Amino acid sequence: MLSRSNKNVVLVPMPAGTANDFCHALEFDTVENVLEAMVDFNIRSVDLLKIEISGNGTAEETKYCSNIFGIGLDGDLARRSQKYKRFGVPGYWYASLKQGAVAIFRGMDMYRMRIQSGDFHHEGHMIGIMLSNVERYARNMTISPGARIDDGKIHVTLVKPMSGIKSIIAAVCVIPGWHHRFKQVDGLTCEEISVELLDDAYSQEDGEVYRYSRGTTFKLSVERQALSVLAASPASSNGSSPSS
Repeated sequence: MLSRSNKNVVLVPMPAGTANDFCHALEFDTVENVLEAMVDFNIRSVDLLKIEISGNGTAEETKYCSNIFGIGLDGDLARRSQKYKRFGVPGYWYASLKQGAVAIFRGMDMYRMRIQSGDFHHEGHMIGIMLSNVERYARNMTISPGARIDDGKIHVTLVKPMSGIKSIIAAVCVIPGWHHRFKQVDGLTCEEISVELLDDAYSQEDGEVYRYSRGTTFKLSVERQALSVLAASPASSNGSSPSS
């Protein structure tokens, strides 16, 4: 990303991970697709999520995500699924269903957070928050319908308290992108947002798991056209996707 001044530096993504969400956002499904695209060498500039972390007496830190930053349930599920990582995406779903079965009897874990973005403000218990730069993650979950990796927006999904059974139904509805039909699920788009933890919580940052203490604050913004990447087709290359 820091080599943006050199337009000759282009990232060539290879789908060799667990869910390959970044590659899917660029319409790459296989390594063969990428190698074929290198012949035409279409270039696309894409955004990143910039995350400035402060508070709780720790040194300030800046991170970047290409796909999604999830706090609360999403981070906890990513942590639990690590022991099944060798099974790939099915391992994530197994960990999710296992935790969902527990939630039916014990209820969902809650995390207190304070969220601010422009005129939007929410404080209190919630199941989790997901801040996305892509439409899909975990391969099949349509977390932000219509999102594009170069639209200059942070796509926010906020999940408020609900019963264990209802949360499982809502989770299944993420696959086709119907989760925003639940009144306990809020969605918004923004260019900047801050999240302050009022409880300890896990996060997942492009699939990597971290634990943060209460008092930690995350300030997210969009790093526009941060990376020049190989694109799958001319239709989505060279910044041709309209900005909203």
